[in-house]
Amino acid sequence: MADRLRLYGLNAVVTSAASGIGEASARTLVKHGAKVLAIDTVNSGVEQRFASVKGVDGIAANLSEATRMPALVEQIIERMGVIDILVNDFPLQVDTPVQAIDDRLQRLIKTRAELVMSLCRSALQHMKKSPAGRIINMGFLRSVFAADGIDA
Repeated sequence: MADRLRLYGLNAVVTSAASGIGEASARTLVKHGAKVLAIDTVNSGVEQRFASVKGVDGIAANLSEATRMPALVEQIIERMGVIDILVNDFPLQVDTPVQAIDDRLQRLIKTRAELVMSLCRSALQHMKKSPAGRIINMGFLRSVFAADGIDA
C-alpha cells in the first residue's frame, strides 16, 4: 500500500475542480497529504464544494481566457507561496457532437492548448523553486468524439 501522506507538505493546484476528474484529483491529492487549491469557474460552486474539506480551498476564477492565466498564477502564489503540483483539467464543452474534424473542433483544441500552455508557462517560473515540481495535463478528446446522442 502506498504511503498515505506521501505528498505531505506539497502545494497542489487543480483547475476545473468543482466536479468530475478535477474534483477527484483535488480530493485524492489532499487525501495523500497535499495542501490543495481547487479552482473552477465563477458559477461552479467550487468554494462551497470544498468548504468542509480540510486541506482544500476552493476559489472561483476565469478559466476560459489564456491571457488571464498569468494573473491567476500570481494570485495562487500570494495564497500558497509555491506551487509543487499543477493539474490542468480544462474539459471544454462543445454544444453538439462533433461530426468531423471541422473548424469547431480546431478552435476547441486550439483554445484548450492555449489555456494549458499559458498556465504552464506562468507557473513554471515558480515551480522551478520546488524540488517536487510536477505538471499533470488531463485529456478531453473522449467527450468530443463521443457517438451522436451518447453522453461521454
